[in-house]
Amino acid sequence: MSAPNYESPHANDGQWWSVGIDLYATYKVNDNWKILIEDEATRDFQSGGFYVNDANRDANTWSGGHNDQMYAFGKVGNVNTKIGKFEYQPGYGIVIRQDQKAVQGVQFAFGDPGKVKTILTYGYLRRIAGGNNSANPYIVSNTTDNRYTGAEVNIPLAKDANFKAAYHRIKNDENITATSGTVGNPSPYASEINLWEVGADKMIAKNLKLFGTYSQSNADEDNKAYLAGLTYGRMDLKKPGSYGVTARYVHWDKFTGYGHGYWASGYLHGMKGPELFTNIAIDKNVAIFAWCDWVKPADGTKGSINTVKAELDFFF
Repeated sequence: MSAPNYESPHANDGQWWSVGIDLYATYKVNDNWKILIEDEATRDFQSGGFYVNDANRDANTWSGGHNDQMYAFGKVGNVNTKIGKFEYQPGYGIVIRQDQKAVQGVQFAFGDPGKVKTILTYGYLRRIAGGNNSANPYIVSNTTDNRYTGAEVNIPLAKDANFKAAYHRIKNDENITATSGTVGNPSPYASEINLWEVGADKMIAKNLKLFGTYSQSNADEDNKAYLAGLTYGRMDLKKPGSYGVTARYVHWDKFTGYGHGYWASGYLHGMKGPELFTNIAIDKNVAIFAWCDWVKPADGTKGSINTVKAELDFFF
């Protein structure tokens, strides 16, 4: 995989080759409750460890290499419940993405499959300050705790169309000062920021889905985010040769979103531009994932950021 020099731990070549393993274990408590634990570890080919910003990184595994989940899940009456640290993607992922595994707290989901579904979440957001999946320091404090409250509704409009909306409130325990990495200037939003998002998707042809979403925060400026795109096909790990492709345009201002971009802390200024994703099953339980973007920071503080990431994934 490769990245711009300021996003890679190997600045001379701008590339980052690594190997990782992501293990899930599920334990049954009783007929209603289970425990899920995820442990992820990554090793940098060139250093032998996981990149950490010190002179002894060969012998270190940075905590960002364990982007884990650990939670109990089950039912309280008819309400699906999670307690712990878990991945969560409300709406279409414009504010919080599933891969960020950002939420630590409790979650309650109401509604049956195919019907209106409501999800309520309360807890904390992961506040990691550096690395590939950094939290956005303009809305999440890097130095003290925060409180997160979220509410989401998913409404099926038809068999091939959906509407989604969500509200997010992030209250930090101190005034935010966004000094992480290259950001360097204070956030004018003291301790609380509120965000909302709306979006929809529709099948417009066989195997072709159109989607779009819009979000805005209560910041006075740099407060809008939106994305729109098309997805064709769907990869099935049991069917070699199956694939899915997504092309989309994204725009995040810096006072929107828990974290911008899929692979770089340099996007904390916000970003805008096209992205392309593909998943291809090349054998049973073996797949290639590839992603690339051609973006630039939304505030114009840097030039273009062109990034490519490719993975060969084995599932067992």
